[in-house]
Amino acid sequence: MPVSFRGIEALESLFLQLVPRPPRSDEPLPIIRLSGDHANTEGVLPMVADALGGAVHASCSATRLDELTEGSSVAENGAPGLTDLRRLMLTLCRAMSGDRFDGGAGPLLFRHYRLVEWLMAQRITGSDQQAQLAALLRRGFPVWGKDLLTEVRPAMRPLQGMLLGLLRLLLPEMVFRARISSWIPVVGREFRWLMRQQYLAPRQSHRFLGFAARLTENGREYEDGDQLAKLLVHAFLEDLRLAYRRRPWHWSAARRTTYPVVLLAGADDDPVARFLVLVNDIRNETGRNDPLLIVAAAPHSAATRPAARAVRGYQAWKKDLPKERQRRAADAWVLALSVPTREPDDTQQPDDFHQISGPAAPAWKRPVGPIVPVVVVALVVALLVWRPWVASPPESSCAAGGPGGSTWVSRFDDPARPDPACVGYSADDGPQGYVFAAQEGQQAQRIVSSEKRVFAQNRVAVELARRYPRRPLFTLVYFGQLSGLEAYDAESEDIEGLALAQYAGLVANSSRPLDDDVRPLLRVILANVGYHVDAGPYVVEKFLQPLISRDPTIVGAVGLDQSRTDTVTMIQRLTALGVPIVGTSLSSDQLEGSSPLYFQLSSSDSDIAPMVGDYLTTLNPKQVRIYRLPPDANEQNKDLYTQETADDLRTEVVNRLPGSVSVWTGSWTDPDAFRTGDGHPACDSVVYYADRDDSFPEFLNALKNGCRSFTGTLVADDSVNRFMSGSDLRARSGLAIPLVYVTKGNLDTCQARTLDLQGDKDFFQLAIPSTGDVLPTLLPDVTVPGWNACASSTGHPLGERVALTYEAAEMFDHAVGTLQTPRDTGWTSKIPLTPTSVWGEMREMQEFDTTTGVVNYPANPTSGRVDHQKWRGLERVGDIADPADRPTLIYGCGRISSRDTIDRCRAYPLANR
Repeated sequence: MPVSFRGIEALESLFLQLVPRPPRSDEPLPIIRLSGDHANTEGVLPMVADALGGAVHASCSATRLDELTEGSSVAENGAPGLTDLRRLMLTLCRAMSGDRFDGGAGPLLFRHYRLVEWLMAQRITGSDQQAQLAALLRRGFPVWGKDLLTEVRPAMRPLQGMLLGLLRLLLPEMVFRARISSWIPVVGREFRWLMRQQYLAPRQSHRFLGFAARLTENGREYEDGDQLAKLLVHAFLEDLRLAYRRRPWHWSAARRTTYPVVLLAGADDDPVARFLVLVNDIRNETGRNDPLLIVAAAPHSAATRPAARAVRGYQAWKKDLPKERQRRAADAWVLALSVPTREPDDTQQPDDFHQISGPAAPAWKRPVGPIVPVVVVALVVALLVWRPWVASPPESSCAAGGPGGSTWVSRFDDPARPDPACVGYSADDGPQGYVFAAQEGQQAQRIVSSEKRVFAQNRVAVELARRYPRRPLFTLVYFGQLSGLEAYDAESEDIEGLALAQYAGLVANSSRPLDDDVRPLLRVILANVGYHVDAGPYVVEKFLQPLISRDPTIVGAVGLDQSRTDTVTMIQRLTALGVPIVGTSLSSDQLEGSSPLYFQLSSSDSDIAPMVGDYLTTLNPKQVRIYRLPPDANEQNKDLYTQETADDLRTEVVNRLPGSVSVWTGSWTDPDAFRTGDGHPACDSVVYYADRDDSFPEFLNALKNGCRSFTGTLVADDSVNRFMSGSDLRARSGLAIPLVYVTKGNLDTCQARTLDLQGDKDFFQLAIPSTGDVLPTLLPDVTVPGWNACASSTGHPLGERVALTYEAAEMFDHAVGTLQTPRDTGWTSKIPLTPTSVWGEMREMQEFDTTTGVVNYPANPTSGRVDHQKWRGLERVGDIADPADRPTLIYGCGRISSRDTIDRCRAYPLANR
């Protein structure tokens, strides 16, 4: 029965404005939440449903939800409310997937949602869960969960089904593997998407089956419940995004001339209330819009605008949305409207809403007669020519530049990863340049900004060198993981450190262009070596070898990111090219002997373990538990760091602590990972995390589920620095406990510069400029904005990796400057600038101060240079999940400067400093 109240006409006008889909560009759609009079808020929903007619819509109430399919797992395993949310999602999808809506676009298929729900419904027992899951997937080939939706057509269109059926008859096993590996984009999209989306950190799993097993009843026991819920809703929204995505060849999307609408009653209660929160959070966190309009009746919720001002309220909401979504506000997407009661003197009979319809689809995109036989023949022939089961050459996609330019990027197909990577190098972001991770959304904003600053400063450096030939210009190649990561804060810090060193040279040269003692100019080339450095050897051999042979300004390499067997291969190949290397955060003991051209700025693993052991003795623990994932026997690119970290620490703990202290080593995935040998909780132990940062969220979830109340001490290796550098990662961790972790360089920070170190004065003068907001320059047509790297407006701390890459660049700067300065010893000419001459000068650098502690390389002509007394320390935060809780230095070993005579371990802060 229709309802009436003051302002209902404005509400009707708002629906008439929002539901029809504009013919060219889409608008962001709010979550309209109606509160106030219960009868009126609930009564509006059926009026809207009647007005929608043939538009795609679904009506649902928190008290009337469909049951999950028979036999589905309903275990929540630490994810309260997940089952009810699944029932809500099933109800919505069933209602929206019917073939009763107008437009000729066909029903919504919800392929991504159905796959996620099907996986969550599975119960798998036994030791080899992935093999069992693969058998279930293969048995249901080529669709999964088709029985979930009552009125849906098959998951593939007839043409796709015929093609895939033909392939299945010919190559069944190959096609199955191709589908879950995304080799055939048309039929493997949902698998590819699952491994690339951001929730539950899918890249921690080496392949799709591993990630899929984590969603089943047994696998999700150690997963975060909120992340599971977000993945389910995210899959639902992704299906809508794809169905409504505008593409010239996507005619069905053009026939969808109204937005889908969800009408939800009882939105004050879960699971509907939770669904609204999840949609808001997903839109904020992914930075992506979706075509879903939600109207929810929540009588008891707060509202800021009366329904009579609905249209103006929407306009104000739309204006504020960019700012609110950037702040990730909890109600950024909510348009809250208050619905009044019907006035007593209002005797007018309520009217129904006007019918809501969209504009007519373009004539050339309306349904036409069947041409399937012709298309089938044509596509079968094209398929035989295309041969998608044969790997495409790397250059077939994401290509930029080439062998003759400052940029060369192409595709790299990693058999261990679900999707290819764009690897190579770039020194420019112009028309012929390339910015790594630029297409990866909000999580890559910081690194994209850092790359663009380096590229802008490259142009200034090259122009200064051209106009003033007396200025020496040298080039460094930075190697890092610049694609395929969940967060890029650590790599951003690396590039920011290089940018600061580069900026220092620009400032000096632009203000004193004719002086002989001005520091050299630095140009930076960024090289992406892929996830886990898997593409590193390939990048050096294919891209860098020809580049180094033709660019005489390249004198060194920095970074290299992670200590793996492929990293050793990279170092050896760079050595063959005669290029000196400075590893910034690398620490594997095996790297020292890998090349005489190798220099290391951080302590080695064998030097860090005694420091951690010393600290643990101060805690007087009863038990120490060391956690690391078991190594993958099939992994070719072995992780040297995690193996050494766990083994070295176990040795130190056994040797230093009393025999009464038990030491346990294992994985957090073990059934009794957080229980002692006699079955009691081990939640008051010293827990040491000895694995990579990308597995740290999974470990925290396991710790949270295994120890409902953790009262021990959590200590972590320095890889966790990467996790701690990401505010978003910390906020999503959900575990508000203290953490102590290893640092290789955070002696002083922007917030606490108390040690008065000799080596950090230039660094922090650059990071916190005292005057000026633009670069002083003699080039009025070329300027670079000033940069306060420590400003709170950046939204992130200035982490230790900034200082490490800054110091690496400073080592090369010192060597180049020394070579280019005339001597007073009879030889007055400049020494030619080559990688070999720079390496020779760097070998002469014995003891020098840096922002991260004094470096004193021992003279050893047969191996790389590693200072085994280099400073290393421990930092502490009181709350992992609070990004505002900045780390505090609590312990350290080694000399902090050349004036320091103490190299033993000691507590911080230091007295009398």
